[in-house]
Amino acid sequence: MHDLMESQWSKMADMKKAREDHACGSYQTDTDSIVVVAGGDFDSTVWASVENWKLSTGQWTEINPLPAPRNYVRMVTFNNRLVLLGYVDQVLEYDPSSDQWNPVGTATTVGYGFLAIPYNY
Repeated sequence: MHDLMESQWSKMADMKKAREDHACGSYQTDTDSIVVVAGGDFDSTVWASVENWKLSTGQWTEINPLPAPRNYVRMVTFNNRLVLLGYVDQVLEYDPSSDQWNPVGTATTVGYGFLAIPYNY
């Protein structure tokens, strides 16, 4: 993890599952900063699992998984909400209060290897 104030890197705790080609995002609560890592793959297995890391504890915790395994996905934070998209047309939003991934739309183009940027127009 990189501390912008101190301009230095530090090692985070190991995740529960090794993964690549995953999505990563973050959001804030009144009392904590939380990083969320969703989906991905490792050693030919595609994950539906999701883990979060809380600044207050410095530990990873498994939370409610995605509805189906996904890799090559991207996540953006928009209005402190996490939106997951990519590889399939279903766009999901994470609701931390219920620990649920809810469908919120359909992508017009699907694929992988893209960049996702929140844009309010």
